[in-house]
Amino acid sequence: MSDFTPANYYLAALLAGFFLGAMPWGLWIGLLVRRVDVRTLGSGNMGATNVFRSIGPFWGVLALLLDAFKGYAAAALIPGLLPGGESYPYIRLLGGLAAVAGHVFSPFAGFRGGKGVATSAGVFVGLAPLATAFAFGVFMLFVALSGFVSLGSLLASVALPLAIYLTRHTMPGQRWVPVLALSLVLSAVIWLRHRANMRRLLSGTESSFWKRGDGGSAADKDAPSAGQRSGRGDEGRPGAPR
Repeated sequence: MSDFTPANYYLAALLAGFFLGAMPWGLWIGLLVRRVDVRTLGSGNMGATNVFRSIGPFWGVLALLLDAFKGYAAAALIPGLLPGGESYPYIRLLGGLAAVAGHVFSPFAGFRGGKGVATSAGVFVGLAPLATAFAFGVFMLFVALSGFVSLGSLLASVALPLAIYLTRHTMPGQRWVPVLALSLVLSAVIWLRHRANMRRLLSGTESSFWKRGDGGSAADKDAPSAGQRSGRGDEGRPGAPR
């Protein structure tokens, strides 16, 4: 380790973060518990919300915690395992960014992963816990009021950069600046990954915990690959599980 250069440290954080983030827990849970690809059910996404609805509440919460933990581990734990790694100021941010990239573009899921919300939350629990708590409060408030997890996620991703700025005094020196920059990048990723949800919200067909909509048209669902489309069966038929 003594021969490590700064580039070696950053490369190690990048690879470890991406590998952690690429673990598709929602997909694996569906395969292990129900022997089904969760992306052929409901919204077609492998995230915790779809696992919650399609596989069960316990498994959805487990997927949420595992997805969040991989972001936290990449940003807060991995750098500590590299002797002297904490002396490199951007190693935690790079690890966190890599974890979200791995989650969204998981090679273990055909490069069609989740939307990055839980993994991003885990990253910022490690980088800016107070701001993350505020954003989580926004998420819970709007999910409770509307029943739409997607709406809560979108608004929480907007609230997080603001919360980081307002709590910047809790971070030494100017370290809040790159953390804020990362939050803006990941917020943009979350909004891009929620395009189909936004269409369904606007059309009034988004599924909620309180009242399930019809999930939108086939074009509005999170687009599966050709192989996955062939396995969707009668998902689009009225009355089929969503």
